[in-house]
Amino acid sequence: MKNIWKWILGVIVLLFIGVLCGGWYLSRNWKPLAEEKLAAFVKEASKGLYTVRYDALDINPTIGNISFKNLKLKADTAVYGLLEGQQKASNNMFDIEMKSLYIKRFSLWDLIRNRKLSISSIELEDVVLHLTNKYHQYNDTIPNTAKKDFGESLKKVLSQVSVNRMAVDKISVRYTTLSEQGKKISEIKHHDIAIQVGDFLLDSVSALDTTRLFYTRKIVVAIPAFSHRFSNNPYKGSFEKLVLNTEEKSVVLTKGRYEPTVTPAAYYRMKGENKALTYLRVDSLRLDDFDFHRLLDERALVSKKVLLRKGYAKFYGDKRFPKKPENQIGQAPHQKIMRLPVKLILDTVVVQHMDVVYTEMGDRYQREGTIDFISSSGHLTNVTNDTLTLQKHPYMRADLKTKVMNSGALHVIFSFDMLSRAGAYSYKGEVGRMQAPPFNRILHPLLNFDIATGNIKRISFNMQGTDRKTTGTFYFDYDHMKVRLPDIPRKNGKKTSGKIVSWVVNQLLINDSNPDANEVYHVGKVDYVRVADHTFFKNIWKSLLEGIKQTAGISKEREDKLLGQAESTVKAVAETKKIMEGTKKVLGETKKVGQKTGTFFKGLFKKKPKEAEEE
Repeated sequence: MKNIWKWILGVIVLLFIGVLCGGWYLSRNWKPLAEEKLAAFVKEASKGLYTVRYDALDINPTIGNISFKNLKLKADTAVYGLLEGQQKASNNMFDIEMKSLYIKRFSLWDLIRNRKLSISSIELEDVVLHLTNKYHQYNDTIPNTAKKDFGESLKKVLSQVSVNRMAVDKISVRYTTLSEQGKKISEIKHHDIAIQVGDFLLDSVSALDTTRLFYTRKIVVAIPAFSHRFSNNPYKGSFEKLVLNTEEKSVVLTKGRYEPTVTPAAYYRMKGENKALTYLRVDSLRLDDFDFHRLLDERALVSKKVLLRKGYAKFYGDKRFPKKPENQIGQAPHQKIMRLPVKLILDTVVVQHMDVVYTEMGDRYQREGTIDFISSSGHLTNVTNDTLTLQKHPYMRADLKTKVMNSGALHVIFSFDMLSRAGAYSYKGEVGRMQAPPFNRILHPLLNFDIATGNIKRISFNMQGTDRKTTGTFYFDYDHMKVRLPDIPRKNGKKTSGKIVSWVVNQLLINDSNPDANEVYHVGKVDYVRVADHTFFKNIWKSLLEGIKQTAGISKEREDKLLGQAESTVKAVAETKKIMEGTKKVLGETKKVGQKTGTFFKGLFKKKPKEAEEE
């Protein structure tokens, strides 16, 4: 019995020694072959663009492990230049360095028998990636055969490579964007990025599988807190976290910001002109059904749905500084989208609870006025500059609801003709019931008058516009509208009461209701010619202001006439007051003369003292 156990134990020991010896033999003989095949495969598959180098390679075929030390995959810029000349260069080129790469538990049997390399997991340590993007227009029209060529090269070495899982805990990335002429446009750097890859499959079939990105079913990239200062303007962009998931086809950004790096005072001292500061913030930005292939191949942003949730868009102007006259013709939002340097195809953009605020420092009264649209929500459709898409559906539409001055409910619908050379667009909307005094937040600081009372019942409008002109109808139902003007300072330091001017304006210039006291309902017939240096949104405001004036009973002739009357009334009151003051002065002098004369006569006829009589 003891002999049997000795035999069994001896066989096990011999097998163990045999495996070790076989592994040692294979590792010694396979290592040069693997190094040669790997270098040849990388060079041939990339058409000589990439070369692979490393300090050490360790192969243990017994347990199926491979490790690299200081692995580098470098691109040859000279070869890339030749490929560009042949119009065969891709838009992306990369260099990769890593401290170590561990390949765990690959199947030696499949590798020998079927030329299939099946790997359980790959772990990378201290990875540094430099990705360069250079757009080539020919890649938009010439079929990309790189994947096919790569598959053909693979067949000469292996029939298949598969990896169940790949993980990188920390990776440093540098992303450089170049123009077609090779000039650097921008560069972004970031560290501590985590990447997870699942179901990697490399064969002749997967190379053409559009459901895979870089031959994988799933890539998850998590980028932690990031901040970047722009070199061409005093702004910085930042976010708390960015996650890209190719399996879910989603991009999620949290706490995104775009804001100035300087105070408004410093900004305007530096610029020396009244150019609005911009503050943008979004708590959550999500892109669903995002096309990562078109992003990498065409630099195109393609998504079925974009969600912007909670945040604000704030703008600040300072009229104490001169505004540089600039021709704003052709600068409407839809016209700017058409000129974007990247292709944009967004089916639907959903906006939830975003505030839009404009604040301006006045030049005359040195005060800040604000108008805001609180909790704006709605959606935009067909947000694209792709002409092929626009030939089928040429209109971008925006349907938005908000609260004006956090009071009146505003519903507005925009329609933009994206292919119109004249920049054609239209908008219609309605404001529900609200009180008028909330508008004093912008009227009092900038124009130095207030709305004392006013009950807005309804505002509705329907406008059509181009780069040059806006026409349409404006309806304004209101009652009990009264304005209040402040006292008017005079040169002598005194003030003329603003009640007089307020009375003139309220009684003669504006109708306190619509329909007016004569039961006449006023409709605004807007026919407004755009001022070339007015921005798109200022042009909208000026067009609506024309409608407000007409519905309030203010024509241009009546405005000029009644304002002239008001000015004359103020002058007449001032002159009357001067006459009254002069009369008062004369009466005062007369009184003094009378007092002196009375004293004289009183002294003349005054009874003499007894002493004088006795003498």
